[in-house]
Amino acid sequence: MISIVTRGSSLVVVTPYHPHFPKVAKTLGGKWDAGSRAWTFDPRDEQRVRDLCIDVFGTDGDPNERLVTVRITALKDLRNWCAPIYFAGREVAFARGRDSGGRPSEGTVLLSGKLRSAGSMRNWYTVIDAGTALEVRDIPYRAVEPHLTEEDGDEWRVEILDPETEQVKALLAEKAALEARLAEVISLLGSKG
Repeated sequence: MISIVTRGSSLVVVTPYHPHFPKVAKTLGGKWDAGSRAWTFDPRDEQRVRDLCIDVFGTDGDPNERLVTVRITALKDLRNWCAPIYFAGREVAFARGRDSGGRPSEGTVLLSGKLRSAGSMRNWYTVIDAGTALEVRDIPYRAVEPHLTEEDGDEWRVEILDPETEQVKALLAEKAALEARLAEVISLLGSKG
């Protein structure tokens, strides 16, 4: 969850961790406050901070943001050294060490395949095996959209699993079946009348 609010003379920003955020936040004069687990900025940089959040996380915390559920499938073995694996600004899988095994991150479900850890005690990796499918829930559409049109480095196949779309498809199929049955009933009654 991302929150950007002005408190007194500071712009206070709460985000999940992403390895690219701190470096750029510091170039904008951001300071990490460990006590509140938040970044503070000069309020005059609000638009720059919002743009940074959109670049990294695909959202600036707008409560009206369109969220979607996606199915991502690894097209090759993916690994990240001593860190989680990310998709569209969202952590999707993690390990805690060589022997910990891999796990789906919060808001992510392992559908098929394998998440694991590998490497040595000091130099371990989080690994997503090729062919592994994950469902990532409540991810901002604008974070996913570039992955739908680009090759994405041949790392992921991405499919939007919009529950509303699936429900509409099911209702349309039911409507077609009912209309076909109604036509059949009318035909049968017509021959008797």
